[in-house]
Amino acid sequence: MDEDHDRSHTQFAAAVNVLAAGLQQRGLRAVMWRDTRLDARGLVFNEKHSAVEKALPASVVRMVWNYEGVSDTETIRAMWDGGFEIWAGIAGAKPESAAAWARLLAHPGNPHPGIIITNWKPCIPAYRPFHLGMLNALAGV
Repeated sequence: MDEDHDRSHTQFAAAVNVLAAGLQQRGLRAVMWRDTRLDARGLVFNEKHSAVEKALPASVVRMVWNYEGVSDTETIRAMWDGGFEIWAGIAGAKPESAAAWARLLAHPGNPHPGIIITNWKPCIPAYRPFHLGMLNALAGV
């Protein structure tokens, strides 16, 4: 449901609820990308998520992302106040971004903070040095 242009708010909430329930029946948890970007492209998705937040299960981990660093801390704090677990999605080996997210996610209402690192490179031998370099750059964050 990434970049879900074609569903209404109600349809979006219903789809997330069906997915979360199906995963829970199998002993799994859903993790969903959660826009918090305030730029023109991201704002429409931020508004959609915000409009249905209370209709979505608290068991669904919200993966907030911004590849340039922490953004919209007001929305993030509102999600914590709603009892939601939050992880971060960052791009590449940016220690300063990872450290900023780690500081923000170290919140008493966020019991299991996590950071997912994306880079959009295939996991093939040719990219092994790239991937290992990225992990080494982020070690200790």
